[in-house]
Amino acid sequence: MTISPFLIVGCPRSGSTLLASMLNRHPEISVVRNTDVMWLPLRRVVRHGHRAMVDAYIRSQREPDLLLDRERLLGHFGSKKCDPGHLLRALMEAQGELQGATVVGESTPDHLHHVPDILEAMPDARVLCIERDGRDVALSLVRAESTHDWLRIHCHRWLAAIADQCSFAELYPDRFRIVRFDELVGSPARTMADIGKFLGVDWSGMAARTSIRTALIPEPEAAWKTQALSEPDASRAEAWRHDATPRQVEVMQGILGDELQRFDYAIYADLPPAALSDRVLSVAARVLYTAAYRSARQRPPKAAQGNVQGRARTPGTERNTVS
Repeated sequence: MTISPFLIVGCPRSGSTLLASMLNRHPEISVVRNTDVMWLPLRRVVRHGHRAMVDAYIRSQREPDLLLDRERLLGHFGSKKCDPGHLLRALMEAQGELQGATVVGESTPDHLHHVPDILEAMPDARVLCIERDGRDVALSLVRAESTHDWLRIHCHRWLAAIADQCSFAELYPDRFRIVRFDELVGSPARTMADIGKFLGVDWSGMAARTSIRTALIPEPEAAWKTQALSEPDASRAEAWRHDATPRQVEVMQGILGDELQRFDYAIYADLPPAALSDRVLSVAARVLYTAAYRSARQRPPKAAQGNVQGRARTPGTERNTVS
């Protein structure tokens, strides 16, 4: 089956589910919910062949996909190279066949770190990378039931995602598009129209059709992802202003401040420099993040590591500050 594939990636809790649910309402588009096929244990099954990979993938799903037929998936995967990237392609082809869609997406935020492998398996794929203020991301990760509550580690998770985002935007300029969360919720019609052009679909009148059902949220995640099925809410941008305690703001800005400014996010100009204890804890959090997360993730190719300084700033403009 011929499909036009695309990926939705980014740091978790950046708005990928919201973007996927909005796209999934278009009659030509179908989005596969989180597959996480690049998960390290699944990659270790490659040497056992196509059937073993399919069985391992099905067993790995937290909530069974009632539409997923093992033999149908094998029919799409069996003739392809046995690796996670081609399994992902097969999953998307099976989804397109079931839904009658020609433009098929997949939304696993952490696939951001595997973009080169996935694009090697899918040379025709495009990537939408959702970007959100790191303070909102870190606070949301602290509240999510599926993760831990150490704020500093979540800050470093955002920094790692931003570094990869910048690398891949430079490496794949025609295939990798950054979507800012604040623009998605603040100007959904215009943002979705731009995304539609990138994906080759007409988005006229489609931006906020929330009456159309979409089944992108597994039951175990429904408790903290219900907002993703609502109409875009501009107040969710910069939610940290009213959700964070002063101490949390101080900690987050101490770790994220430089990158927040590079990406034109407002910061407080009058916060004191980070205390020595905070700097020590930040280093410890970075080390723990590297050990716990990055060891299982693909680092960007060396050719793409030269420029991770963020989006270019117009000469002469000043950095945003909060008075």
